[in-house]
Amino acid sequence: TGGGKLVAFACVDGKGNPLMPCGRCRQLLYEHSAEGMLLQTISGIKTIAEVLPDAFGPKDLETS
Repeated sequence: TGGGKLVAFACVDGKGNPLMPCGRCRQLLYEHSAEGMLLQTISGIKTIAEVLPDAFGPKDLETS
């Protein structure tokens, strides 16, 4: 609860093999990620924007 942003994330099974986070987890990761957060996926390292394109997040709630 320190208010920081995630810069990288990996989810693995009991043998250390990468797993893809589910859709709900991807959304939560997006909401707490720093710009360009890296995510270990089953097909290599990608940004959160690549695994959750066109996501709705905190910036969409800002008013001008």
